[in-house]
Amino acid sequence: MRYRILGFVVETDVVLDLDQVLEPVLPDVTFQQLTAELREAVVVFPFHTLKQTDGSYWQSWSKSEHGYRLQYFDHGVFWISPDGRHIRGFLYPETPANTFQHILLDQVLPYAATLRGERVLHAGGFVSDGQAVVFLGEGGQGKSTLTASFGAVGYPLLADDSLRLRVGADAVWGIGSYPGVRLWEDSADSVAPAQPWTPVAHYTEKRRLSAAPGGVSFYSDPAPIKRLYVLDADTVGSMQIEPLTANERFIYLLRHSFRFDITDRQRTQREFETLTQLAVRLPIYRLRYPRRYDFLPHVRQAILDHLETHDHDHLDPSRQSPSTHPLPTDH
Repeated sequence: MRYRILGFVVETDVVLDLDQVLEPVLPDVTFQQLTAELREAVVVFPFHTLKQTDGSYWQSWSKSEHGYRLQYFDHGVFWISPDGRHIRGFLYPETPANTFQHILLDQVLPYAATLRGERVLHAGGFVSDGQAVVFLGEGGQGKSTLTASFGAVGYPLLADDSLRLRVGADAVWGIGSYPGVRLWEDSADSVAPAQPWTPVAHYTEKRRLSAAPGGVSFYSDPAPIKRLYVLDADTVGSMQIEPLTANERFIYLLRHSFRFDITDRQRTQREFETLTQLAVRLPIYRLRYPRRYDFLPHVRQAILDHLETHDHDHLDPSRQSPSTHPLPTDH
């Protein structure tokens, strides 16, 4: 089976809950599910580990001359070739299929893309007049909720949490991962209550919303990026949109990038060079707003108004004062 993910044709020997690529094309990435763990190489000490809030391990990444080994404790193990073109995975018997798909789509494949030299952001976004509007934000800042709210009022969504960047001569293009957006139950009920959904994984209560006639739609083509907004949600009574300096833009791009092997100095240097160039070219703003569902319509309108103005103020933020938008108090 072949699927289009992050703009790549991915060939798998397992069925994914996505539309298949029907045209006869060669795959960019292959995935093979294994029936046993690989024992072909001695793996060095992990260069990355991540624990859950209860202290138990969630991820462990290590590498050898054969490539990279990604251990998702209690769920499975993935092996990625050094060039990011071949992935193999062993799924533990008790791991549900939707959990496997979530890890593959939302984590393993974006990290594999970085091994191909691609830049992938943790970002959501929608498309307006053929141009991409992108949101960056830490967990809990409402990135997926704000993104989905634009989809609920008719704007096609480009990405939820994985956005590949493609640098062109005249524009930087955004390429979405796959048609879907992940939301907590209260967010889904608030912004898209009629949208069909499936559970993301067995260990989370998040829902994955998919396309539906008359509901949220998704943009399948690359789109030139018009604006990026770094979300800073709080409880203030107004919202502000302010341009960032080039140094700030670099820091936020770095912070919100999928970065895999930080022990590879040459790869890290190339990443920094690319992000430095992107920080000069991309218009990135800080968006401060109250994270409340009843304020979302006003926040959306402020963003749409901002898209119609301030075309060049990101090049010299010192000449532009923050744009402040008072929010209604009767709610």
